[in-house]
Amino acid sequence: MLFNSGRRVAASGVAAAVAAAVAMTAVPAAFATGTAVTGGSTTIQLAPATAKALRAKHILVSGISRATVKGGVLTMRITGGTATPPTYVTQYKGGFRFAKGARSTTVTGIVFNTKKNTGSAVIRHRKIVAFKLGAPQSGNGGPGEVQFGDYPVRLTAAGQKALDSALHTSVFDHHPRLGTGATDVRFKS
Repeated sequence: MLFNSGRRVAASGVAAAVAAAVAMTAVPAAFATGTAVTGGSTTIQLAPATAKALRAKHILVSGISRATVKGGVLTMRITGGTATPPTYVTQYKGGFRFAKGARSTTVTGIVFNTKKNTGSAVIRHRKIVAFKLGAPQSGNGGPGEVQFGDYPVRLTAAGQKALDSALHTSVFDHHPRLGTGATDVRFKS
């Protein structure tokens, strides 16, 4: 259950919230099999406690390729995927490098799936389900584009373990809440 303005709101995950964001948009029959995602972006505002822990442990986060990090915000450009409203599978080019002293690891090959409420990534040369996506608290949609935001992004146990192991730390075990996400998906309409 989610709380919204003091009253309880039932939520069945990201897909339900995204459905609400595009409810006013007619969904063409072509979407039954999906249509190509053509662009957009996702931002993750680092949770204050996570950002503080990363700084305290001298862990630096930097963008790879088209991904950026600025002012505690991780930004990823969507480079592909499939839109089958209310489900969006978004693929990202680049990723992030986490470094602590001489140790570092990358998080690349990122794919978010709003139906499964998860995100997969390659960490330490293994593709794993690294992220758990919560239900968005805001959204908007129209022909060929949908935005949804204010959703929690957490590391899964596998994501925590991969990052902590690579950096010889326990920061991610103690701070699995990565931050708050917002996504703008563009697709063929």
